[in-house]
Amino acid sequence: MGARQVDIPALWPANLPFRIPSDPSRPAVAVGFLNEQITTDNQGRPTRDETGAYAYDPRATSGFTNAVRLIVLGDERTEVTIGHAAVIRTQ
Repeated sequence: MGARQVDIPALWPANLPFRIPSDPSRPAVAVGFLNEQITTDNQGRPTRDETGAYAYDPRATSGFTNAVRLIVLGDERTEVTIGHAAVIRTQ
């Protein structure tokens, strides 16, 4: 019989990270985000702060969202995205 590997709230806040399994004492098999919301510049690149790290920009007119983005870890990393939408505005 299976065992619960991750707890997901009924209402997903924006950019909710998760890890499978959620128990940090066990090796991660996968990591990801629920309700991922990223702002971008007019070239589709994620907006950054002065240190180069991603930063939400409330003035951005471009961006994308993913319902689920899952990164499966292993010898070769595999990324799966479910429910993607994007708006790229060039002006």
